[in-house]
Amino acid sequence: MSKLIVEELSGADALSSLAPEWQALFDKANASPFLSWEWISAWHKSLGRGKHPRLLCAREDGLLVGLLALGEEERRLKGTLARIRQISFLGEPLGGSDYLDVLALPGYEQECANALFGHVAEHIEFDILELDGLPYDSPSAPWLAWRFGSDTNFKYRLEPRYVCPQVRLGQPWEELLRHSARSNYFSRNLRRLRRLPGFDYRVITDPDQAAPAFERFLALHESSWARRGGSGATGLQSLKSFHRDVVVRLALAGRLRFEEIWIDGACRASPYGICR
Repeated sequence: MSKLIVEELSGADALSSLAPEWQALFDKANASPFLSWEWISAWHKSLGRGKHPRLLCAREDGLLVGLLALGEEERRLKGTLARIRQISFLGEPLGGSDYLDVLALPGYEQECANALFGHVAEHIEFDILELDGLPYDSPSAPWLAWRFGSDTNFKYRLEPRYVCPQVRLGQPWEELLRHSARSNYFSRNLRRLRRLPGFDYRVITDPDQAAPAFERFLALHESSWARRGGSGATGLQSLKSFHRDVVVRLALAGRLRFEEIWIDGACRASPYGICR
């Protein structure tokens, strides 16, 4: 495998100019949807305006094989007047992004992590490098610990924060239900739902229907959280603006899915899904 060439693009315009290559890379990668161009570009527009994008691209013979989307910001050190330069992932802290990391073609994950974070270590000045959302099993993690842990100019800390449960649904629904410990419970409730007046099950993926489907989801979500002090996921106007933007972008890319249950002429349940 030839040596990767790392180039850096910066600024909001770089997010737009890199879109076709970023989307093509994401389509081939086995990556979190929160690393897609649709998610990151919408996030920066609504939630990340204080972060200056620094996009590190790993190329092999001109082809984009790896991408690290970082943001730079100046912050005041708590309790002092000192200003510090912080580098962190685009996609954090607001918005609920998980599994942020290097986006790479299959088979290039470790090489891209080494090259791109190597560029950070050698060519980017910072006071704090905060990589919130990095998966514990990321190929980037051991390299980062080795590189910065062995340098006396740096101090680093690994801190487990969140557990993000996953269930792989690799079988048809009927097969999954048959092997579930609560198959009778699910079947009984499904029969009860279907007997209710005006029962309808709808799948929303069309870009033209994305915005109204999100508004129905939002109304249900905020109603559910109202007695618990409000939702941290949608409580700010900036978060609502972000999701209103990103659902359309995701739908245009074929990555959005709302599954709605309607009863008696109204939407009563709706999960907000992002497809790979």
